[in-house]
Amino acid sequence: MYFYIDESGQTGLNLFDADQPFLYYGVLSSKIDLDTAALDEVKALRQRLGVDRLHASELGNQRLVTIVKDINKLNKNMISHFLSIKSQRQITLLLVFLIRSLIKE
Repeated sequence: MYFYIDESGQTGLNLFDADQPFLYYGVLSSKIDLDTAALDEVKALRQRLGVDRLHASELGNQRLVTIVKDINKLNKNMISHFLSIKSQRQITLLLVFLIRSLIKE
């Protein structure tokens, strides 16, 4: 089983940015290695869009919309589950701090 995790809402060193109170996480799970299995499709999409990588912050909504059908096809054929999580930034930071303080290196 393969898992791919990404976050959104990262504010760099401004961890308590009042304008961005939430963190968002997306988790994909697949029984196959998507880095290998979807490589040709991803390369074709990158070439079509003229970019080095497919990233929402770089493409923007207008360009993302143009590849929705392609992404849905990949999703249908290769992805087992998708989970999205919305978390209050302060709660997440507190949990990370507590967990790290309990782990002895």
